[in-house]
Amino acid sequence: MALLTSSIIAKEFMKEFKGYSKYAKVVDKQYADKFGEQSGDVSKGGTTIEVKTPQEVAVRTGRTASFVTPDEGKRSFSVDTMYGVDLKFTDVELQLSIDDFSGRFIKPAAAKLAAKVDQKIADAAYKAFPKAVGTAGTTPSSLKTFNLARGKLVNALVPESDPLYAFVNTDASAEMVEALKGLLSPNKQIADQYLNGYMGRAAGLEWIESTHVPVHTVGP
Repeated sequence: MALLTSSIIAKEFMKEFKGYSKYAKVVDKQYADKFGEQSGDVSKGGTTIEVKTPQEVAVRTGRTASFVTPDEGKRSFSVDTMYGVDLKFTDVELQLSIDDFSGRFIKPAAAKLAAKVDQKIADAAYKAFPKAVGTAGTTPSSLKTFNLARGKLVNALVPESDPLYAFVNTDASAEMVEALKGLLSPNKQIADQYLNGYMGRAAGLEWIESTHVPVHTVGP
């Protein structure tokens, strides 16, 4: 019987990792190829890449042209944190079927790593967003809070063509399912809320329940 190879193990690991991840699954990946993700090679751009920022333009009034020299800014992004899960196997264990091997070794490792990455993304995103709605320390129990949050995003010119996500902790998810259970909604949506306690899509948002939603502490 042939031994499981590192390539087979890596592919199975990534499949499980994507299944367990929540934040990592929905972040913008348009620059992933610069880090070598597409080919599986070492990062093509090293540990730091530069990303062009949208060009600032001015709108004139009247018939007289007022030309502005294009000025595209740049921002640098670095791979500043690396996580890994190190496992040691015997030749006997590598002779297992991929299903047995995955259940015993890959799935627990993928779940642990996905949770660590999600927590890192959640903390970074939370600290970078300078707007808030609702009452700090109070779990939202009305759709109005999330409509206001969506309004903040729209007013900040977040592209409306992109999906907008509401990451909520378990308490907020329970409150919202309870608050919206009597509203008109597609049958499947109601079924998911009733049978699985899952919000799905509502108020222009894709709802995702996560245990890694940061808790804000009100400061001076």
